[in-house]
Amino acid sequence: MLGVFTDLDHFPDYLVHSRFRIASLKEFFFLCHNTKLSKLYLVLHSYEIVPLLFLIFHLIGWNNFTIGITTGYILHLTVDQFTNMRDFACKPLFYFFTYRLSKGFKRELLVKGKSSPSLPYKDVTLQG
Repeated sequence: MLGVFTDLDHFPDYLVHSRFRIASLKEFFFLCHNTKLSKLYLVLHSYEIVPLLFLIFHLIGWNNFTIGITTGYILHLTVDQFTNMRDFACKPLFYFFTYRLSKGFKRELLVKGKSSPSLPYKDVTLQG
């Protein structure tokens, strides 16, 4: 479950980039998947959260649900890291929040590639 909800942190990045104007869902996906955002905060895409999950779940008790959340989260980060290093040329430490913070969250310092060829959407003008 947390493996899916982790991607919700793309939306605040989009809102900051668009100055809190929502043009369309199509534009949101285009900007996120074509690395057009100038800042990449992605708070939930951070390996620093893993020890926090272990601590919290150690304190409240491990069960199938907490194991599933932890496993899903770690799998999400791992798959993202390897596919995004290939598709977007993310730097190896990209999935550490402290690394992104040290680079001022600036996309050009975090991602080597300019864009992904995966999506054909071209019109990214904001309405408003």
